[in-house]
Amino acid sequence: MKINFRRWTVIAVLGCLTIGTALLPADGSKPLVSWFVTPQRGRVEKWQTRLYARSNHESSLLSAYVATRDIEIARELFGSSAGKVGEPDVRFAADVPAAMRVKFMRALGEERSERPEWKGNGKVGVIVRIDTATLINGQKLARLNSRMSGRTTSRAIVPSAATGDRCVVIVKLPTGAAGAAWGPAIRGIPADAPRPLLDGCGFYDAFGTPGAQIANDVSDDRFFFARGYAWTTAPRDTAKHAHYYAFQQWYFDASDIRCLAFDDQACVDHFRGKHDATWDYWYASTVPQPAGISPERQLFRDLPAPSQLNRIVLEVGPQRFSRIWQSPKPLDQAYFDETGRTLGQFVRGTETHEYGIYHPGPWTSWLTVTLTLLTIAMLFALALRFGDRPRVA
Repeated sequence: MKINFRRWTVIAVLGCLTIGTALLPADGSKPLVSWFVTPQRGRVEKWQTRLYARSNHESSLLSAYVATRDIEIARELFGSSAGKVGEPDVRFAADVPAAMRVKFMRALGEERSERPEWKGNGKVGVIVRIDTATLINGQKLARLNSRMSGRTTSRAIVPSAATGDRCVVIVKLPTGAAGAAWGPAIRGIPADAPRPLLDGCGFYDAFGTPGAQIANDVSDDRFFFARGYAWTTAPRDTAKHAHYYAFQQWYFDASDIRCLAFDDQACVDHFRGKHDATWDYWYASTVPQPAGISPERQLFRDLPAPSQLNRIVLEVGPQRFSRIWQSPKPLDQAYFDETGRTLGQFVRGTETHEYGIYHPGPWTSWLTVTLTLLTIAMLFALALRFGDRPRVA
């Protein structure tokens, strides 16, 4: 069968649509790795899926248990007295050595000193414990949250009447070699302490009690966008890419792409940590986590990238942010009232800085350009070889 121009056009269009549908999903979901799955590979993948699901369920159960236990400890320590505005109310576990207590208080003071007058404006409680075995009803348990063992970690609990209206942060200090920053100086040289020690409670310390709706936002999102306020200077530059393309193979949430493509609601969803259903989050929690408490996270010695809420402070300054924080309106409306910009526009600016400018087209890398040109050349050669050409009688 000879290929005329019309047939060649239909074949080329169908081929491009097939490639675009199978390998270049515009919504940011995972690309199709292969059209063919061998029986052996299928069995292995099913086994891996079951293994991941079981491991994730176990991790979710443990995480929910530890979070519930931490809430109970915070209420037990702080629920009997009302919090006071001023210095954080720090409570040490009995087995925290004196040297670690001194270093912790010094590090906490240095962290807060970076915020001149923006400290001591809220009610904050701090619980400091060390990474050791725990006794429950007289039974010695293995270290909880072993994934975080040997690291300085923190988690924040929103204020409530059960905590004396304090925002409570629980800090776990490591022991042994990993706890060098909290022990005696090594060769006379003290190690820098990880930060920010106050976690999300740093905003309460700096700006006091937030408006009711903003407090609800922080609680509902479990401090997702408010994981620490410790800087008034520019954060380290985290930009990784110069450009971002609609058809680029990228392992990110689809909301990232829609946000960069000027969808303000997708930007706000990204700000609040809401993921798209198009992704298969096998590692998402399978057990409901307690409300009003953040996940446990590791602290680092280097200056980390700031949280989204911290970025707003850096953009507008502490004085204007204080008005946003204490506004009776929801966070997105309070931000608009103060800046004249939507929260989506702000998030898109940070995303553009991080991932680059959005381009509504294919990824123009040397590989894709080369393959495209070769495909065009091949199709052109086939058209010349098999196409109908006029004949001279």
